[in-house]
Amino acid sequence: MPTITEERRKQIADIEARIASEVECIQNKKKELEDTINVPESARDQISRGVSSSTKRRGKGETVGKDQTTEMYQRIVEDFEKAIGARERGLDRLRAEKRALESYEQGA
Repeated sequence: MPTITEERRKQIADIEARIASEVECIQNKKKELEDTINVPESARDQISRGVSSSTKRRGKGETVGKDQTTEMYQRIVEDFEKAIGARERGLDRLRAEKRALESYEQGA
């Protein structure tokens, strides 16, 4: 029968795996946005003109400028970075707890 500390260590390992998966997903989304932001200016101009005229033709209302879109994407990237940092701090706390449990088991 596993001890309480063994069970907790198993829970921590499961949580670590879940958080690592979340961090990887966020990093992938962040990279996609960064790639979008880093599209050459000439390509962004072409895309912007195409989207703007299409939006106007369909009567969808105001278009958003490429600078506004870039700023919005940059804010999202910053939010992703904050989310990654928060999860990494959570991982640090879990790892510290796991080390304390391992130390306790070795001393017991």
